[in-house]
Amino acid sequence: ITGSDGYDPGDYNPFFNGTSSACPHAAGVAALMLSQNPLLTNEQIRSKMQNSCVDIYSPGFDNTSGWGRLDAYLAVLNATSEPTTLRVIPSEWFVTPGQEFSVDFYIENVTNLASYEITCSYEPDYFDYAGYEIGDFVYSTGRTMLPFWFETDPNGYFYFIQETSGLTPPGPDGDGRLFTVNFVAKQNPPDFGTLQFNISEYNILQPDGTPIVPTIVNGSILFSNGNYCTSELYTTGCVEGDYID
Repeated sequence: ITGSDGYDPGDYNPFFNGTSSACPHAAGVAALMLSQNPLLTNEQIRSKMQNSCVDIYSPGFDNTSGWGRLDAYLAVLNATSEPTTLRVIPSEWFVTPGQEFSVDFYIENVTNLASYEITCSYEPDYFDYAGYEIGDFVYSTGRTMLPFWFETDPNGYFYFIQETSGLTPPGPDGDGRLFTVNFVAKQNPPDFGTLQFNISEYNILQPDGTPIVPTIVNGSILFSNGNYCTSELYTTGCVEGDYID
């Protein structure tokens, strides 16, 4: 239903309207998107649909028009674009007791980033938190850093919240490092093995509140207690100081 400018408040059919009309349209556009990219998840379809809407009422989401009028052509184009990816990248793959290392949080193919909240889990029995630093992504695009919040807890989680402002559009586009968390491997770990850094929660938004749903790629580290012979896994024929490849 369109008017000269694409929308006319008078174009309303009292017998086929509201969700009865919106749902089949949205389902049809979702089918078109999946025909172009069958690997899309439900969350990605929702996010790409919302990013493809044309505002017809109040800016952003509102209770009268939702996210606006869905543009099927733009939604299909977005379906084939590179997905936004959030990567956890440790600076070292193999660490030993007392070694310092860092973990980068890197975002790729993002558009109009305005704010993000990220929660990540780590292994507090193996690593001590040693500080953090803000990445260069926001600075490199000329945005203004608004106050941020960072916190760790003894259960092995850390939280990072950041917003940006200063230009139109108000958020960076492209790829870049969001922030880095520094750690020191403990001198007396309980054991050794492959340990994960996992993003457990996130909330990444555009300026109008539209969510950005990234693909998450978590990172891991191989931790050694320095002496495999005393690990109770390798004892027979093992001389202290030996490393098993």
